Order: sequence, then structure tokens, then C-alpha cells
Amino acid sequence: MIWVEGGDEVLVHLDSIQTRIQAGMLLVSVDLESDQTGRATMVVPLALGSATDPAGLVAVTDHYPRGNGLLASRWGEALQAAVWATILGIASDHAGERGAAPAGISTTTGTLTLHAGPALTAAAIGVAK
Repeated sequence: MIWVEGGDEVLVHLDSIQTRIQAGMLLVSVDLESDQTGRATMVVPLALGSATDPAGLVAVTDHYPRGNGLLASRWGEALQAAVWATILGIASDHAGERGAAPAGISTTTGTLTLHAGPALTAAAIGVAK
């Protein structure tokens, strides 16, 4: 996949995506490649809640992904946003399959847990009919 923005381009090697799940942490790595930098692995760390103390649908990450500084400064925000949108999409799909709403994401070493809550209704969110 090629990302293009403001005249700059970067090749995203989707076949390189790897994850490591630790207690309270999800690490997602993906290789990016540009003419200026060549191919380099970038790592997006996401701090998440634990199974006993889920933080809901909230994650904290570093200011820039880990890896090549030039790629991180130019494409870091886009990479972080793409990774987080993917994780939220998985949580939403998981909850939807259960007729529920996504409620949280937590990790323990080697395990990512998706939490589903009650389905959102217009009445539950205060929307007038």
C-alpha cells in the first residue's frame, strides 16, 4: 500500500505487520519504505488497561513511533492513527458480532482481550426520538 500526502510517498509493507502483546502493552510493528530512507521497521507501542482494570477504549502511545527518525517525524502520526483505527475496528466488529457495543481493550502477557458492553440505544445515549 502506498500513502501519499503533500507530494511525499511512503510504501507500507502490510505483509510485515507483527504484534507483541505484553501486560498492559500492545506493540505493533510495520515496515515503511521511502526513497530517502529505504525500508525500516517502525513500532507503535500502545499502553492499554489490564484485564482487571480495563481503561475502556483508551490507549496511550509515544509522541512518535519507534524506529527511523525521518520516517517517524513524517509518517508517525498517520501510522499511529492507522494502527489505532484498526484496533478500534476490530473491537467494534467483535462487539457487533455479540449485539453489543465495544467497551474496552485490555492485555495480559500474550493475550489481547476485547470487552463488549450493552448495545447502545437512542434512549441510553439520550437521543430524542
